[in-house]
Amino acid sequence: MSSFLVTRRPVFDRGLDLTAYELLVGGEDGGPGSADTGDAVSSLVLEVASEGEISSILGEHPAWLTLSVPVAREAAGASFGKQRTTIELRIEGREPDEVRSAIEGLKTRGHAVAIGTDAQGNGSAAELLQAADIAAVDVTGLNASQMEEVVEKLKPARVAVAAANIDAPERHEEAHAAGFDLFRGEFFKKPRSRTAGGIPPSRLAMVRLLAALQDPEIEMSALATLLSQDVGLTYRLLRYINSAFFGLRREVTSVSHAVALLGLRNVKRWATVMMLADVDHRPRELLTTALVRARFCELAGPYFRESNPDELFTLGLFSVLDALLDTPMSKALRPLPLTEEMVGALTLRTGTQGKVLACALSAERGERCEGVPVDADEFAELYRNSLEWASESSRAL
Repeated sequence: MSSFLVTRRPVFDRGLDLTAYELLVGGEDGGPGSADTGDAVSSLVLEVASEGEISSILGEHPAWLTLSVPVAREAAGASFGKQRTTIELRIEGREPDEVRSAIEGLKTRGHAVAIGTDAQGNGSAAELLQAADIAAVDVTGLNASQMEEVVEKLKPARVAVAAANIDAPERHEEAHAAGFDLFRGEFFKKPRSRTAGGIPPSRLAMVRLLAALQDPEIEMSALATLLSQDVGLTYRLLRYINSAFFGLRREVTSVSHAVALLGLRNVKRWATVMMLADVDHRPRELLTTALVRARFCELAGPYFRESNPDELFTLGLFSVLDALLDTPMSKALRPLPLTEEMVGALTLRTGTQGKVLACALSAERGERCEGVPVDADEFAELYRNSLEWASESSRAL
């Protein structure tokens, strides 16, 4: 399956906890799976979802698959792991009896069924929702009052209502207030646009510590002293280093001990991750996204003749800093001692590092990386490895 680009998109509940991953598969032309719900793409999604190793991408979370009705009937007999899978049906052009038969087969096998419906909730979809579990609504172009009307209109069906294509935090707030139960979109990766100022005062201490961690001149003893001043951070860092993810043979008992065993660069890397993990006002999935990007940039760097893996890891990690701090990227980076190249890459996607990061973001969208020296098969494999690594590394955080 390495020739197909596999990616995932989170589905959040009302508390912004991750409830499922929508699985997307791009074909050999590099197109994202969500752009086409025909039988060919649906078959690809089903094939990948049925792989024995798909749990390494989904982690402990259920799958959400968008399938055509004919392929969904095949899915009724498939197994996607222990978790209950949600199958979203695209029913345009299908006879209601055919859709009802598919819904019945899926529910008999224990799958949840979502029906894509228009904003008015009219037509055959409204009737079919009586047999389904979830109404999936594209909220693009709907204002707050229109979203409320949609949710109200769908109440008689007694289904959960999922909002799709939420593109900003403010739009998520509107959808949440309107009564939607599930949320999909890029909103969690973006800062709130109404934030006009710089870094919030409550985050300044964290940013100062981040700046110290990025200081290339910091000494080993100075780093140990600095981290030890934050008891909570030290505790979480040591607990993480002693987790099964690192597989160390003996227990690490102090920051100095960690530096001696893992090296200064590794401790700086994971201390930075722990600092970002402390930002609790955004979904935890944002940190997982940062880890995927960081790992991909690190692995893809050699293809771009970039030879500093630690810097590339930081590049991917800091690509979500604006969303974490609810601050424009240029302001979020201002206190940090980063190279001019990295600042340009993070703000304008310039330079070679900018190309590496742009490649990571393309993969995240389910698109091929155009005009770069990465073979299609290798590109897909790099991104899949990054997803697996991030799932494993974030599990112990």
